[in-house]
Amino acid sequence: MKRSHNQIVDRFLSSEAVFQGITTLDEFRGCLKGFDEVIFPQRERLPLVSQFVDDPEFSLQAHAATMWTTFQEIWNEIRVDKSDSITVPMHHVAAATTTFLTTLANTDKEIAVVAPEFATLAVEQCGYYEFVYTKNGEGVVAGVKMNGKEEKKGQRKEKSNVE
Repeated sequence: MKRSHNQIVDRFLSSEAVFQGITTLDEFRGCLKGFDEVIFPQRERLPLVSQFVDDPEFSLQAHAATMWTTFQEIWNEIRVDKSDSITVPMHHVAAATTTFLTTLANTDKEIAVVAPEFATLAVEQCGYYEFVYTKNGEGVVAGVKMNGKEEKKGQRKEKSNVE
């Protein structure tokens, strides 16, 4: 190995770091802050969020509590062992955030009015429900026998009625 490559190995492979997922509102807000601050495309020096929302005052962080509450509701609905702490993988943070931004970009309604409902809907659609159910192995999903009982058939009820 060349000497110049040792720095990369030392820097990136010398210690093991475990990422446990997002576990608090503050951590989640920090992730959204990263989305708010990232510049893309670099040559235009524009915030990524501005590619979706034409409002220089718009901030994903302002919707952190709404989105986090939805993650928590999903977690609490499915978890059998209620002593477990919530964990949201970064994949679901990114999926919910990009879904939220894309939905906002495709609406002709006033952003400030629909953003909270779209934030909830984005979390509901990001696959987190299925992740928690699969991880739990004993969660409640309609039409599935669990603990000897058959649950009602149908899909998980969506709280949002945004079209």
